[in-house]
Amino acid sequence: MTDTTETSHWPRRRPLADKVRDAIAADLILNGAVSPGEFLPSEAELCERYSISRVTLRSSMRSLQDLGLLRPRHGVGWMVLSRPLTENFERLGSFTSYSAHPGKPLSLADVSFAISSPNDDVASSLGLAPGNNVIEVNRIALHGGIRTAKLVDYIRGDETTMASIQREFEFSLIEVLLEMPEFPIAYSDAQVEPAILDEPIAQELDVAPGSIATHLSSVTYDDNGRALTYGLAWLLPEHYRLVVRRRPYPLR
Repeated sequence: MTDTTETSHWPRRRPLADKVRDAIAADLILNGAVSPGEFLPSEAELCERYSISRVTLRSSMRSLQDLGLLRPRHGVGWMVLSRPLTENFERLGSFTSYSAHPGKPLSLADVSFAISSPNDDVASSLGLAPGNNVIEVNRIALHGGIRTAKLVDYIRGDETTMASIQREFEFSLIEVLLEMPEFPIAYSDAQVEPAILDEPIAQELDVAPGSIATHLSSVTYDDNGRALTYGLAWLLPEHYRLVVRRRPYPLR
């Protein structure tokens, strides 16, 4: 079958695959008919429902995948993903604090606290002399039950400080630190770049090694420019959208 016979009940002003993409999004995804983590009807059912060929359907599905709404699972079908979380870099806060925007709370898994010896990158970022240990906090963020980010933070402090953090920690590490007098955080500098996931992190996020992620590294400072924390995050881009707001300087 070719697509030339499929357009009898679809307007020709837009490509058929785009019309089908929008219809599937409206009928099955955005209205919650198929919940995040569940699978769409089979390709055969969708082709029959929208009177289209598999060629057109797969083009529509790839567009929905590019929008971060679907993920293919080989031999299973197309899984609906949670709506992307939006992070505005103008506000200092944790990614976990933005879960209210899409209406579903985040949860954490594989949370661990430890006193560790920092590698050269961590020590340099925190301005630590050799022999100084740090508090290391690891966790995985889940959204709608799907693993969406690997988070690691390195914090100045000892076992007493770590115990204080653990007592207050639920979801957002930065919000705990902002309440502690020993962490007078004034600002954070962040760097964002694409990254290819190696096998250990890919396994933790339940994706294939070599998958693309958004890599975020950030350092928080006090008013004197002293580094207090160093954080690393690997974010699956279909779940997170990073927004930078730029403002013009006042005219002089």
